[in-house]
Amino acid sequence: MLNLIYSSLLSVLLLSTSFAGEAMNSSQVNKKESNYYIGISKGSTDHSSTNSVTRLSAFKNSDLNPQGHKITLGKDISSVWAIELSYVDLGVMIRDHNNVVALVNVQRTDAVDFNIVFKKDINYLIDNIYIKAGPSYIHTRAHTHRTPQGEFIKIEEKQQESHFGIHVGLGISKNIYKNIDLVFEVDQYSVRGSASTALDTDGGTLQETRITDDNIHMYSLGINYKF
Repeated sequence: MLNLIYSSLLSVLLLSTSFAGEAMNSSQVNKKESNYYIGISKGSTDHSSTNSVTRLSAFKNSDLNPQGHKITLGKDISSVWAIELSYVDLGVMIRDHNNVVALVNVQRTDAVDFNIVFKKDINYLIDNIYIKAGPSYIHTRAHTHRTPQGEFIKIEEKQQESHFGIHVGLGISKNIYKNIDLVFEVDQYSVRGSASTALDTDGGTLQETRITDDNIHMYSLGINYKF
């Protein structure tokens, strides 16, 4: 899917510049960059800070680094400052527990960010290093299921929680082709759940899903296209 997006963006770039003429060199093209850009990136998310989910025993993460992705719309205010609006899929955290019965807890989180970006020109191997920060609207869905159910009460509870938080990020960028920049970013999010250490709320019978506190880091690689 990303290869198709990259190919489409390159096709648009080639078509839009084909009428510029041979007299315009690459430095002139770069000077005509727009203040607006769109970014697409994909990467790995780290949920390893949250393992213990019940008072009875610990759930174990079956995947400490699920995949995530990000879509960003940004605008350069100056050579130093920019603003961004992003949608971020922070992946699905799956944790397992086996003791008499098998329990699986699934927790998925995504976020919408508004960020103020501060950039610093480097011009050595990379073009820019930048930091970003701003409010995030974080939404988490969770459910737990058990097999076999047997004499236990059926468990397929679902829960959703949303809250505002503060997002921070660090990134570097490198121009690779006219209006296309390659970017690498590290982002941090904090999920505030209703249960920081326990899923069970009914005498240890494990009948109810609870969203747990979760500190998430995302490491992503992608492109920004200035239009």
